[in-house]
Parts: sequence; structure tokens; C-alpha cells
Amino acid sequence: MSEVIIIGGGVAGLSASIFTAKAGLKTTVFDFGPSQITRVSSVQNIPGFPNGIAGTEWIEQAKQQATKFNVEIKNEKVTELMKNDDGSFEVKTENGSYQAKYVIVATNVQKELLEPFGFTTEVNSRVPNGKAKAIINIPWTGETEVENLYLAGLITEIPSQTVVVAGQGAAVGITIASKEKGEPFMWHDL
Repeated sequence: MSEVIIIGGGVAGLSASIFTAKAGLKTTVFDFGPSQITRVSSVQNIPGFPNGIAGTEWIEQAKQQATKFNVEIKNEKVTELMKNDDGSFEVKTENGSYQAKYVIVATNVQKELLEPFGFTTEVNSRVPNGKAKAIINIPWTGETEVENLYLAGLITEIPSQTVVVAGQGAAVGITIASKEKGEPFMWHDL
């Protein structure tokens, strides 16, 4: 059983996974289909990349960093998300069933997974094309009214900017790590 399951292996999901795994929480990311960033030939809005970076390259580097911290990345499509009577979550995929204490939904294309929990989506007003949907009134930390269920990325109505999405995903990971450890999680390597 993982302590943290993240549904979505894009910018927000991978960023969250790096922090939960670094905090020592067994973390599994379910990644199905390409992240939206992979369509971007040169991402120019990430500090530290003065010449930009291809979206596919950023995702590859983020996956390498996540696996360095023992994140398990599974290329499986999540088909169902349920909360068990004991408070844990069950995540069903095409290949099996998995359990976790915490779940982060970090995908903007599988919103139907949240319907059993009573969430509804509206147009994400911060994405100019009007096509992205979001759950409204989710705080920066991704916390929802469902205990231990978090949301990260564009599903939370944040702006569609890579650095913002990565930061919010990291904030969600830090929130879970802090809750689990009982104190603020701080990570500064020297």
C-alpha cells in the first residue's frame, strides 16, 4: 500500500510526488497519456532555464528526479476512485486495485473521478481559451472537504503557467508531508 497516490503525471503531480517522497512517504504516480506541457516546444516561464526547455524534456527530467526519490510511476489509467470505510482510498485501474491514505488528483482530464465526492466543475477563468474546467474554491494547499483528498494543478483554478502549477503541486506535497510528520516539512539540502 502506498501512503500517497497521485493521479496525473504532469507538472503538478510530479512536483507533489518529489516532496512527498523526499519526506519518506511511499508515493505512487499514475500517469496515463501525455501531459499538456508536452505540447509546448519551448517553455520560457521557468526560472533557471534562460533559453527555455521543451515540455517533453521538462517532464522527462521531472520523472527522473521523482524516481531518484523512489517515486513509483505506473503507466496505468485510473478508472475509479473510492473512499473506504476505514478512511483510506481505493484507486482502481485497468490493471488492478491500489490503496492509499492520501490521494492527490492532479489531472485535468479525468474530472469524472471526483463526481462521487460531490465536486462539480466550472470553466477555469484563469485559462484564456475557456476550455479548461476546474473545481472552484480549492485553496493553494489543495485541501478539499474530503479528508486526505487533495487537488493539484489546473483542476484547482490556478493560472496555466508551468512555474505556478509546479509550485502549487509542491505546496500540496508539502502540506501532506507536514500533516503526516506533525510538523512543518522543510527540505533544504546543503
